[in-house]
Amino acid sequence: MQYIGHESLARHENLEEWMEEVRKNNSYVKIVPRVLFDDWSPDHINQFIQHEAWMNRCLGDLINLLTRSNFDGAVIEFWSKVMIHTRGEAVNLLVEMMNSWGSTFHKRNMQFILAVGPALNPKNQITKMLTTSHLYALAENVDYIQMMTYDFPSTSPSGVAPYDWVEQNVKSLLDRAPPDLAIHLMLGLNHYGYEYTSDGMQAINFDQYLKKLRQADNKLEWDANAKEHVLVTFDSKIYYPSLTSVEMRLNIARKYGVGVGIWDFGQGLNYFTQLL
Repeated sequence: MQYIGHESLARHENLEEWMEEVRKNNSYVKIVPRVLFDDWSPDHINQFIQHEAWMNRCLGDLINLLTRSNFDGAVIEFWSKVMIHTRGEAVNLLVEMMNSWGSTFHKRNMQFILAVGPALNPKNQITKMLTTSHLYALAENVDYIQMMTYDFPSTSPSGVAPYDWVEQNVKSLLDRAPPDLAIHLMLGLNHYGYEYTSDGMQAINFDQYLKKLRQADNKLEWDANAKEHVLVTFDSKIYYPSLTSVEMRLNIARKYGVGVGIWDFGQGLNYFTQLL
């Protein structure tokens, strides 16, 4: 098997200008791009995590790209893919890899963040996608673990991130954990919504939502189960975050002492930032 290369977008002048402007306004901001491992087959994944030379070469290429592009680290989206394709059997190799990569990032003064799937399924049963022991094993070399507590899987409109499910995900990880583990966990917070129709569902951002909201016959309601606002139209239901729903989920983060990872910041209404 040959080394699996990576594909990246070339840096554009407008990106460089944007990064410079952001840092000028706030020198504490860290700019960390999301790194995906798409189109990898289960065989590729199994061979990759067992081949130290390939992992090190990939890590070296990634570090060089981040350094050359003046980034402050990266958000790595690899954990869930490995756990799903190997049914969790490669978790020890995966933990070893993530700790090794995190250590290398830290030597370069870069942040190392993992994005992972939720700890619980829709019935609040443990998925083993992320456990307290995983969190503990990763805490030394991983700055933050962002748990994707959104995209709630359901056959009927039930909200993007039902409140009780979000809280139970956090609670299940931290209930019996040492107090210092909470600072490594980030609750996933959606700034986008979903429109449910008879044909299925599709993601919806702020401009699409506002257009629907302005239509006179559409009615904004409160889903007491999901604790989310839902816009009811003649042929669809649209779950989209509001100040109330966002604040309630931020309060979960405050209650358990965890951080928040927003997906995706540019898809939300401008005034959502008032709550941060």
